[in-house]
Amino acid sequence: MKYLSLFILFSTSVGATTLGRYYSSPEGTSVQKFSLSKSSVIYEKRSNFFDEKPDNRLGTFETSEAKSIKEDKQKLDAILVKVKTVDEFMKKRNESFNDLSMKNPHSSFFMLEDYRISQESDLYPEVKAIYERLSDLNWKQKKGIKLSEDLKKIIHVKDGKEVSNEIFNFAFQCQKSEPPSICSFKDEGILYVK
Repeated sequence: MKYLSLFILFSTSVGATTLGRYYSSPEGTSVQKFSLSKSSVIYEKRSNFFDEKPDNRLGTFETSEAKSIKEDKQKLDAILVKVKTVDEFMKKRNESFNDLSMKNPHSSFFMLEDYRISQESDLYPEVKAIYERLSDLNWKQKKGIKLSEDLKKIIHVKDGKEVSNEIFNFAFQCQKSEPPSICSFKDEGILYVK
């Protein structure tokens, strides 16, 4: 068991570690994910559901504050070792770690790699604290879309630059023809526009 834990720790700390937050509703699935490696972190935002401040952007983001994530990656890797150890034990019973996770409809949960951490989990508070620290970093959009402040245009971003824009048609892309509404963007995700 000791060698299995060392193998899991080594294999976990070498590559990128992915932490995502998910919420399912009749409108669709809201997703925000962080991929942490030793020297960088990528933030993929497919919904603004979890944003504490209004932010009408979807896509991929990066930060110049990546050095500050080293400790968070180490903590996530340590949690992942625990989870994988439990998962290996559960496999002997033809079950998995995810079988232990509560699946409450319309409750947000985290995915650490392929492992579901629900709000009832003992791991949830620590994972949530890491997620919130990562969310609070200064993120620059690399690619995706954003709505103009007057909510009249969709601006397309590529390589960190605004490359084009088009008229934003509330009636076509949103459930209601004016804010507040939920708006779907086929390749980018869901915006909750207020």
